[in-house]
Amino acid sequence: MIHFRYTAYADFLTSLRSIAHILSEFDADSLAAQAGEALQLTAPAQEKRQAVLKAAQEAGLPLADPTRPYGVLVVEANRLMEEFQNTCAALQTTAQR
Repeated sequence: MIHFRYTAYADFLTSLRSIAHILSEFDADSLAAQAGEALQLTAPAQEKRQAVLKAAQEAGLPLADPTRPYGVLVVEANRLMEEFQNTCAALQTTAQR
């Protein structure tokens, strides 16, 4: 049986929750500060995403097998991180105008 540290994925999702919390409370008067704070939180989230990949590799998970959920988890972690990163960067660019 393959043992995957799902805590790594939970930690990753928790880091995204922190960013989502900031995004959900944007205020036009403090957009620049909030966008900067959200963007700064993407670095720790990237580290958590890397931990997910490392945990999957260490467990020898069949990441290329579409019938197993592990590969999908890693793909979704990458997709979510990219979406959050792009959103935060776009908001910061907008706030700086």
